[in-house]
Amino acid sequence: MPRRPVVSFVGGWPTLDVGRLVHAITIYQQQMQSPPEYDAAGMVVPWSPIATAMAAIEIMRGTDVIRSGQATSQLFIEVTLWWQPGIEPNMQIVSDNCSTYIIQSVENVNERNVVLRLNCLGLGANV
Repeated sequence: MPRRPVVSFVGGWPTLDVGRLVHAITIYQQQMQSPPEYDAAGMVVPWSPIATAMAAIEIMRGTDVIRSGQATSQLFIEVTLWWQPGIEPNMQIVSDNCSTYIIQSVENVNERNVVLRLNCLGLGANV
């Protein structure tokens, strides 16, 4: 039996299947501190939470990559949630199971400010 889509359209407006919003997520952005802090690697820019939401997380594809002689996993996911302002690429999502994903692109479905689709990447042990 095929799964129902997370997003459907009613009268041209996107809507979500709320039964699929089963993951509690937190969205983080880097924020500069004043005065800045430094460690051995340079300036430390901490991650601060900006939003929490219930979301649907779907795995799009995964792959293993060898870089610098080490194997690592890459997992591409799509996170769907009700629209919230201020979410941008390069922010991070931490899911309810503590997996961390980097937001690569943000899609405001039909530009209606109702539904967001976030295309994300998880790397290595985070996935």
